[in-house]
Amino acid sequence: MKLEGSFPVLMTPFTDEDKIDEVSQRRLVDFLIDAGSHGITMLANGSEGYALSDKERSQLIKVVVDQVSGRVPLVVTVSHFSTRIAIERSLEAEIPGVNAIMSLPPHFGVRPASLDGVYEYYEMLSEAVSIPVIVQDGPGSSGIQMPVEFLAKLADNIENVKALKIETKNTPPKIGEVKKMLKDDDVSIFGGHGGIVFIEELERGSNGCMPASDIPEVTAGIYDAYKAGEKEKAESIYNQCLPYMNFYLHCGIRYAPKEVLKMGGIIRSSRVRSPGLGAEVKWDEEAKKRLRYLVKKADLLALRYLDEKRKG
Repeated sequence: MKLEGSFPVLMTPFTDEDKIDEVSQRRLVDFLIDAGSHGITMLANGSEGYALSDKERSQLIKVVVDQVSGRVPLVVTVSHFSTRIAIERSLEAEIPGVNAIMSLPPHFGVRPASLDGVYEYYEMLSEAVSIPVIVQDGPGSSGIQMPVEFLAKLADNIENVKALKIETKNTPPKIGEVKKMLKDDDVSIFGGHGGIVFIEELERGSNGCMPASDIPEVTAGIYDAYKAGEKEKAESIYNQCLPYMNFYLHCGIRYAPKEVLKMGGIIRSSRVRSPGLGAEVKWDEEAKKRLRYLVKKADLLALRYLDEKRKG
C-alpha cells in the first residue's frame, strides 16, 4: 500500500492537570477521519511526542489504534538518538493497525549524527521491522542537513524505506529534485509546514502532506481536488484558509492548533506541556483574539464539527 494524501499530525490532548486526556484523544481521531483525512500520523513533534514518557507513548498507541480501528492508515513516530531505543519503539509500534513508522535522523541537542551514522540508523530500523519506514527530513528539529542525493540513496537502497517527509527551507524544489533522482516510483514524498506550500509541493510531485490537526478538511480537500484535476478548486480551498495558516506558522505554531480544537469542543483543554517551545512567540489574549477572528473567517470545520455530528 502506497502512503499518500493528507496525514494530519495527531495532537496529544492533555487535561489542565497535565494528564493524557483519552476522551479528547478519541474524539480528535474521529474528527480527523470524518474530515476526510487519508491517514493519521502520531507521536511526531506536532504531537508533543518529545514531551511524553515511554508509558504515555505505549498508552496512546493502544488508544489510537483502537479508535482508528483500521479506517485509515496510521503512522507512529519513533524518533530517538539511540538506535537501540528507536528499534524498541519500532517493535512496540509494529502491531495490527499500524501501517508505518517515521523517524527523524538521530540527534541530541547540538550533537547530530554523521550522515554515515544516519544511514546506519535507518538501515537498522528497516531490518528490525516489516512495515514501511518514513524518513523525516526536518533539519529545523534535528539540525541534520540531508542532501537530495543522500535522501534518494536511503530510499533506493534500504528495503523498507518507502516514504520521505521533507520539511526544510525551499521544500517544493527539494521534493522535485528528490523525485527526479528516485529509482523507485513507489516511494512517497510528504511535505509539512502546516500545508502552507501544499499546492507547490504537489506541483513538484509530492504525494501528500502532514499538517497539524486543526485544518484536516482543508488539506484533504486540496489533495482530493488537485488529484481530480480540479486545480482551481484546490486553489480556492487553499486561499480561504491561507490567512489562518500564515498566522499559525508565524504567531502560534505550538499553540494555535490546540486553541482551535478547544474552540470547537473537540478537545477539552488547549494545554501545551511545559515548558513548550517557541518562547519568542507572545501567546497572549491579543494573539488569541486574532486567532478567533481568522478561524471564523476561514469557516474551519473544527468550529462546527460537533454540532454537525449531533444533527446527523
